[in-house]
Amino acid sequence: MTVGERILGVQSTVGLTAEVSVEPANVGRKLPAVTRGTAVWAWPWALVIGLRLTVMYLAYRFLRRRTSRRQSKNLAATLDQAPAQ
Repeated sequence: MTVGERILGVQSTVGLTAEVSVEPANVGRKLPAVTRGTAVWAWPWALVIGLRLTVMYLAYRFLRRRTSRRQSKNLAATLDQAPAQ
């Protein structure tokens, strides 16, 4: 016998755990109870999104700093070449 259930709307942070106990009933005899459990590791989406945003921000700052240095060097070279009045 297989039992399946899907729970929607639950945001998993790190791990999901489930435990199911079944006590079968029979008219003629008592059957033993069965307990099974399982666990699944889920992606920590909040952490993944936070790390991705941090990397994107640092890359943006690095590229902007590099562009700013290049522009300041070009400006300094242009000012050095300008004729004095």
